[in-house]
Amino acid sequence: MKAKTIEQFKILRWIEYNFVPGSVKISFTGRSEAVIEDQEGGKAVLKLTEGGEVYLSEGEEA
Repeated sequence: MKAKTIEQFKILRWIEYNFVPGSVKISFTGRSEAVIEDQEGGKAVLKLTEGGEVYLSEGEEA
């Protein structure tokens, strides 16, 4: 997957650093937000802060 924005690029780099390549599907839901899904169907929302930090969002539906 190719990034369309700098924010998406930062999210993709975070995923590359924290997950085995190809182990999650990525769907960007905004300029600085993505939903990832693992091979077993588990989902998580990733968000990029204004400070450039990526974090897993808690308490929201993925």
